[in-house]
Amino acid sequence: MIEFFKQFTVTEGITITISIIAILFTALSYVNDNKKNRRELRIAKLEELLELNIFFLNNYDFLLEIASYRDKIKFPGQITLESVLNNENFGDKESDLFLEIVGANNFDKNLVRFNVLANAYLPNSELKLKCLSLVELNANLYNYAVYKTLQVRETYPKFPIKKDYFDYIEDIEKEITTEMNLGYESYKDKDREKYNPIFRKDLGI
Repeated sequence: MIEFFKQFTVTEGITITISIIAILFTALSYVNDNKKNRRELRIAKLEELLELNIFFLNNYDFLLEIASYRDKIKFPGQITLESVLNNENFGDKESDLFLEIVGANNFDKNLVRFNVLANAYLPNSELKLKCLSLVELNANLYNYAVYKTLQVRETYPKFPIKKDYFDYIEDIEKEITTEMNLGYESYKDKDREKYNPIFRKDLGI
C-alpha cells in the first residue's frame, strides 16, 4: 500500500485517500440504508397484518350470525321443512347483505393477503402458525356462512364465540407488535376498560 502511494505527489495522495474514504462511507451508507429500508418495509407489512386482523374481527360476528341460519339447515332437528326453508332464505339474504357491505371479493382478497404476509414477514414460529390457522378458520367460516359449504362442519363442528376469538386476536396483536421491535406493547382490552372511567370523567360523559 505504501509503495502504491509513493508514485504520487503528496497532493495526489491526499486526493486519492479522500476519494477512497468517500467511497467507503458511501458503501457503508448504502448498506445501512438498505437495512433501514428493509426494516421499514417489514414494519409496514406487520402493520398491514394488524389491520387485516381488525378487518376479520369486525366481520366475525356477522358471519357467525349467518352461520347460525346454516346450522338450522345442516342440523334441522325437529323443526319443520318450512322452517328450514325460511332459515335458508334468511341466511341467503344476510349473506347477500354481507357481500354488499364488505365487497364481493374483498374478503377472499384479504384472506389471501393475510396468508402471504404471515408467510413472508413472520419468522417460523408459533405466531406464524397462529396467523395461518386464523386464515383457515376465517376461510371456513366465510365459505360456510356465505356460500353454504355445509361440509365445513365436518372439520369445524363449531366456531369460537366472539369473545374467545377477540381474546385470541388480542394476543396475536400483542405478539405482532412485539415483532416490530419498536419498544412498545399494545394495550389489552382489560387495560382500556380500567381507563374508561377516567376517559368518561375527562369528557363529562
